[in-house]
Amino acid sequence: MKVGIVDYGASNMFSIRAAFERLGNEIVIIKDELNSSIDILVMPGVGSYGQAASSIARLRNGIMDFIERGGVFLGICLGLHLMFESSEEGPGNGLGLFKGMVSRIRSGKVPHMGWSETRLVSETELWDGLNIVEYFYYAHSYYPVYSGREIKAVANYSTTIPALLQKNQVIGVQFHPEKSGKAGQQFLRNILKMARR
Repeated sequence: MKVGIVDYGASNMFSIRAAFERLGNEIVIIKDELNSSIDILVMPGVGSYGQAASSIARLRNGIMDFIERGGVFLGICLGLHLMFESSEEGPGNGLGLFKGMVSRIRSGKVPHMGWSETRLVSETELWDGLNIVEYFYYAHSYYPVYSGREIKAVANYSTTIPALLQKNQVIGVQFHPEKSGKAGQQFLRNILKMARR
């Protein structure tokens, strides 16, 4: 499989690259133009919303075309936030794939960092091979304020965090699968399985 990773300065880009390479995939780094031969497109997730929103503006049409063609699109942490319309973290427009905005966590310890219990709440093939409750690794101060039916898993912190959203082949996760050990690796395998269909 050919995995494209959007380069907008996210500091976890190389760990995501390594995670997909360990599973036997070819990696393409996407900067200014979308490579039409990729099977999976990933927006990684540690950085500033404003900078990232500005960086993906030039790729917006290509991303939308990729989704319309049925490509698997994965947003991780900040990448998930960019799938919404806007964020309190900074200026700029997200992709609007999910309606609503991203808000700062207002209670409990901020940032939410470390391993958290993550519970499946709606069936999805992306959870194949995983327990209903798994532990995934989180590192974030903002989260999507959202309650739509696309939520497939949640983490209970000081508030309920949408942990996994899925709309057909558009997938967003608040956790970091590339830092989540065996559970994270199984989740990425399920992404690859979806892309092979």
